[in-house]
Amino acid sequence: MINGTAPSYTYTHTVEADVEAEAVWELYADVSTWPSWDSQAELVTRGGPFAAGTIGTMKFRGQEPLDYRLTKVVPGREFVDETPLGELVVRVSHLLEPLGPGRLRITYAAEIDGPADQAAQLGPMITADFPDTIARLVSIAARDRSFAAGGQAPAARDWPSAAVGQAPAARDRSSATCGQAPGSVS
Repeated sequence: MINGTAPSYTYTHTVEADVEAEAVWELYADVSTWPSWDSQAELVTRGGPFAAGTIGTMKFRGQEPLDYRLTKVVPGREFVDETPLGELVVRVSHLLEPLGPGRLRITYAAEIDGPADQAAQLGPMITADFPDTIARLVSIAARDRSFAAGGQAPAARDWPSAAVGQAPAARDRSSATCGQAPGSVS
């Protein structure tokens, strides 16, 4: 739970990849880069430093701009953005966990508070692109770091390729719950 209460909808997507946390964090902190790795983002602004309490606007393709607030920022490690949508409040945590030199676990955890029926309808639309978004983020971060060092970016492969015996540069997994607290029985 991001905010301490059981949300109406949750979704988590985690990827392990060969990329430096600093390279990913640089892309997070520079909101002008967000449309390059989030295909739904058209424009993202920020009205202050990349710090808790800062507000900004996100414009997604085909939608009106949405106001957001950074509710948590731990530099190099995690940030949480919160966006009110009518009766709903959407929170997304972006967590970076170093696994060793050049290896990183990236977790996006979305929570939606509000009427369960609305959350169940909106949640999958918001989170559907998380796997592709993280894959593009990793690719750009690895490419930018690699090019800066004069090398080539590592190839990114997903979890299914590992299942057929290839050594992946990235593994991913997702989970979702709707209408009940994670781990509860209905």
